[in-house]
Amino acid sequence: LSKQWYQRRVRGYISGANADGAKIPMTAPVVTVYHMNTTTQKITSAHTYFYVPSAFQAAPPQPTDDTVQLVTFERQLVYSRAIGDRYPSEARWSKTFQELIASMMKEGVTPNYSVFATAGYTRPGFGQQRNEAMYFGEV
Repeated sequence: LSKQWYQRRVRGYISGANADGAKIPMTAPVVTVYHMNTTTQKITSAHTYFYVPSAFQAAPPQPTDDTVQLVTFERQLVYSRAIGDRYPSEARWSKTFQELIASMMKEGVTPNYSVFATAGYTRPGFGQQRNEAMYFGEV
């Protein structure tokens, strides 16, 4: 499934496709986490997440779409590298991840290559985009 498919589901949820019909303000970043088979170098799954605003955190409305789930993450250590291109190409993303890996290795940190993420901080179509390449570390 495409990243756009997941983003449409999140957009539906915040636009009122939830048990309360609530309109939920969009927050940043929108993070897509990818799981990869490191032997085949193929992505095996991807999920898109966004931060539920504080006004809804005590009792977030339940999704009406069964492909949308509410998930709570434990505290995480994230290594990231910004990429400023408006719509980065696959080659640009690859270069940014390679630069991030090199920076991590220089600091003695070995990335978990099987899980990585991208994050978008600016609404698409609204000027210069801020995107980030991410790996997760041990807390």
